[in-house]
Amino acid sequence: MNIYNADSGYRKLFTQYIAKPLNKANFKRYKSSNIARIVDDSILQVLNFQKEAYDCKTFTVNVAIRPLYVPKEVLSL
Repeated sequence: MNIYNADSGYRKLFTQYIAKPLNKANFKRYKSSNIARIVDDSILQVLNFQKEAYDCKTFTVNVAIRPLYVPKEVLSL
């Protein structure tokens, strides 16, 4: 399988089946594989789509939901 054809197909499918439908829910595309939105002016929601390096047929969806502001007294490592 030609890796460039696989990448092109992935981008087209990503746009058609993920980016465009989620745009209706106010998600905006960020770079090539991230979609994000801000809810209630204080919560950041990010969906990251990570394509597998050696298997062009699978990918992982990473989800992050974080407050935009957290007082430093609340933060911990």
